[in-house]
Amino acid sequence: FSFARHSPLFYSGVHALEAMGQLETKKLLSWMRGCRHTVVHETCHMLGILHCVYWHCLMNGNNGPGDQNASSAFLCLVCLRKLLLAMSNLTGGTNLEVVDGRYVAML
Repeated sequence: FSFARHSPLFYSGVHALEAMGQLETKKLLSWMRGCRHTVVHETCHMLGILHCVYWHCLMNGNNGPGDQNASSAFLCLVCLRKLLLAMSNLTGGTNLEVVDGRYVAML
């Protein structure tokens, strides 16, 4: 994976290091948001979670700039359960009420 590809100027041929000084705050924040998305997505892969085929989800595959905006910033219920299982295996348990409360608050 590459963080440079999230730069708004990447597909215009501008190197990521050069783009830093050329971007307004809004575009820089968008770039950082894309990088955060990639970090979380790839971390889930390291925990054994594959691409999601069930819902519109952070774990959907990404094949370039056309797909980049299509995926969600959140895990679907299936992938969230996979993450909770992976984390409980690492930590010895999770507090499901905290997770449930977060998703109920978003309704």
